[in-house]
Amino acid sequence: MNSLENKVVWVTGAGRGIGKAIAVAFGKEKTMLALSSRTANEIKSVSESINKNGGTACPFPCDVSSEADMNSTVKKIEKTLGDVNILVNNAGVARFMPLVETSMDDWDRMININLKGAFLCTKAVLPTMIEQKEGHIVNIVSVAGIQPFPNASGYCASKYGMMGLSAVTREEAREHNVKVTAILPGAVDTPIWNNIEGDFDHSKMMLPEDIAQTVILACKQPKKTLIEDIIIRPITGNL
Repeated sequence: MNSLENKVVWVTGAGRGIGKAIAVAFGKEKTMLALSSRTANEIKSVSESINKNGGTACPFPCDVSSEADMNSTVKKIEKTLGDVNILVNNAGVARFMPLVETSMDDWDRMININLKGAFLCTKAVLPTMIEQKEGHIVNIVSVAGIQPFPNASGYCASKYGMMGLSAVTREEAREHNVKVTAILPGAVDTPIWNNIEGDFDHSKMMLPEDIAQTVILACKQPKKTLIEDIIIRPITGNL
């Protein structure tokens, strides 16, 4: 297994849920963490907690759907920590309703943050990774990227798009020794379920920490080994 110590890791959507768990897990690996989110106080809190426990983390408030904001953030990360070695595209939003009730605002928000955000962040860090002949991009997708769910047209469209983005980026990057991994979680016990009507058994769901350990596993693979796609579901399957 490769050591992740001193690698510069950028985690988007790191203020809560899966992103927070991923950040904490990388902190334990002694990486240099750049944590971004639109909510400054959340990533500040996560960063402080990681630093108190012996890790190194810096908060960088950022709206990944804004090219100007994202490019400015990348420059700040590079100036503060160095070039990004590992990017985790985790920032995401979801709204669940029938297609005919989906507003353009809701549609645009999911596409812009989930898909456009991953594209912009990847585009920003990939040239340096290619130049250095090393790097890893991890896209936190969802089983909604390969399986349709009713009342999730915008969310599924964004996640299917992320799968296409992951696959194309991987083919363009592999000859430069840059890895791209797509991770597709099933039900994880996060606040996303507050937006979904239904009676769900949260005790059967995975925890954010389960996904975080999967990310660490993918990133610690030997240099010649690439885990391309990981589907991870509760043992009981879809809820």
